Amino acid sequence: MATRSTKRRDELADDAPLLAAIRAVPNDDAPRAVYADTLLTRGDPRGEMIAVQLRLSALEGMGPLSRDETEERARLLARQGELGEAFGRAAPNVSAQLHRGFATRALLRAGGERELTRDPLFHYVLRELVLWQCSPRLVFELTRSLRREHLVLLRKVVFNGAVGAENAEALAGWPPLARLEALRFVKSELGRDALTTILRATRTGALRSLAVFDDDMSGLAPALFEVCPSLLRLELSFCNLAVADVAAIVANERPLRSLSLNGNRFGDAGVEVLAASEALADLEELDLTACGSTSEGHRALARGSLPRRLRLVLERADIEPEDAAALRARFADLRLS
Repeated sequence: MATRSTKRRDELADDAPLLAAIRAVPNDDAPRAVYADTLLTRGDPRGEMIAVQLRLSALEGMGPLSRDETEERARLLARQGELGEAFGRAAPNVSAQLHRGFATRALLRAGGERELTRDPLFHYVLRELVLWQCSPRLVFELTRSLRREHLVLLRKVVFNGAVGAENAEALAGWPPLARLEALRFVKSELGRDALTTILRATRTGALRSLAVFDDDMSGLAPALFEVCPSLLRLELSFCNLAVADVAAIVANERPLRSLSLNGNRFGDAGVEVLAASEALADLEELDLTACGSTSEGHRALARGSLPRRLRLVLERADIEPEDAAALRARFADLRLS
């Protein structure tokens, strides 16, 4: 007699062509409907979840609903909630919002890596993964358990919590990293050198967005644009950046679209470097919240070279009324507090 694990492996092997079709055309409902029927034939409640969500998606696209359709939608939403509670009990360390039966974004807690890999509904078309309350141990399990075949469509990862500099080499060797378009680190305890090691694994040029919050990144900028040649959006918030770091950022010849330097106390000197730069002509958004700027820096921004269409954020700054008026006249979108 086949064991439960053997039966599960056999079912996954049988389902592989269906899942491959879903991944190949993620916007097409037809392969998902066939997979739902296959699961329902086995008495698998995941099939009902896919079928329910496919019908809800179809109703959402129909415009004004009839009375019968409105009642059907209410029944389907109630059933979706019941099924969702069962999913939550089966995978308590994964928070995933399913749409049309599959998750595109999932939040992973310690222990959730096995739950994520066990169920194709969680990982097969996943595009964004958040590691919540990250720890060195979780990073170790992540790199060991979540392989390339689980995360083919993954494009964004958020590490929320301590990754640890000691895990940089292991994380750099994690295959999905090479295809990512966005990376975010929050209080990750990496430091400049460890982050650079990780970023070198993205040198395929796919990475477009990098965000680091509350980690010392002083001296990062010179290596950053070498290892991330396609970077368009950069956030280095509360990263202990100095004027020299700001100068290194503007010395980059590649066009940034968004730059957030929130919480770095480089003061007027750093603001003046940004204001005078002609290398930021493509910039669409600049966040200088809590950077220690004063009237001298604000006046430099008003008369500087930054593009007029810029969305400029200058919150938590003491701005004189005449400086505020000059900035409003200079920039299309100004955010003050």
